[in-house]
Amino acid sequence: MALIACPECGRQVSDKAPGCPHCGAPVATEAPPQRVLSSEERKAELARSIASCLGRRGEWRVQTLGDYYAVVASGHPLNHLLHLFLTIFTAGLWALVWYYLATTAGRVTRFRLAVDEYGNWTTEPLG
Repeated sequence: MALIACPECGRQVSDKAPGCPHCGAPVATEAPPQRVLSSEERKAELARSIASCLGRRGEWRVQTLGDYYAVVASGHPLNHLLHLFLTIFTAGLWALVWYYLATTAGRVTRFRLAVDEYGNWTTEPLG
């Protein structure tokens, strides 16, 4: 619970109260409107959010960078041509390793970071 000033009498009132108990004036509990950021501020906020996410996630890298969004990826795709060659060269024995890598390690995970005009950033996974 926080205290706010009554717009009429100026006394401290609980932010949960529908009106001032001293003068009866309605108390506005709505948040003030957010300031719209300029283009440069949005780009700076995107850079901060990328740095924040990449610092926590280890081997992540920026794959695509737009003005107000970035696609961030982790992992490496398999080189299927190399594994096909190794499978043929080892008379099929490498196929077990290839299958294991394809089902466990050969994935690339991507998500999209976006910054809206108010500086709020969101993430969404990409398939």
